[in-house]
Amino acid sequence: MANGNTPVSARDSTVIDAHLREFEKLKDEQISRIGFRDNLLYVTLGAVGAIMSFVLIDPPARQVALLVIPWVCVVLGWTYVANDQKTSAIGEYIRDILAPKIQKRAPDGDRPLLEWERVNQEDGGRFWRKAFQCLVNLVTFVLSGSGALAYFFRLASPLSLGLLFWFVLEAILLVALGVWIGTYSDIVRSWRSRSANRRTQSPRLPVSPAVPPPRQP
Repeated sequence: MANGNTPVSARDSTVIDAHLREFEKLKDEQISRIGFRDNLLYVTLGAVGAIMSFVLIDPPARQVALLVIPWVCVVLGWTYVANDQKTSAIGEYIRDILAPKIQKRAPDGDRPLLEWERVNQEDGGRFWRKAFQCLVNLVTFVLSGSGALAYFFRLASPLSLGLLFWFVLEAILLVALGVWIGTYSDIVRSWRSRSANRRTQSPRLPVSPAVPPPRQP
């Protein structure tokens, strides 16, 4: 490994340039996925609002349209989860694999590189941001679809066999979506990282040396 003022060989320079180009492409993909992912929240809210506005004009006659809302929530919610997982995977790859590769061949190999990915993971407020984002996602995708199903059941009950099939199927998909959102929310890892950082940063009290008991005269 090159350290200090050791010159970089032509091979190392070529490899570093290739890794840096890979880093740039990965960051471009990550930024694109983040923008697409975040827009899905607004698209979902807009779609749910439009369908509900259509239904509320004449609920008894347009009640079947309520079954569209859970499908919209499941499709867009799963797309959100998939993009969020890929975004996190890119950051993890940069932090755990790509950065060490570049650091290994860098002239000053003892200095950490691409530290933002690590610092961002170790941020003390990351757990609470992840928890709140998970709550927002559950409300937007799962609660919206569940509310539409509950309203449909109230309007259309008793349900025919066909409508009952779609009702149960959409309910199962919404439960599965909620599980997916919770699983990929990264809350557990953020909590573990937060706990580890608190243990590392907490000062340790100095241990006073044992004082021998006084000798009896």
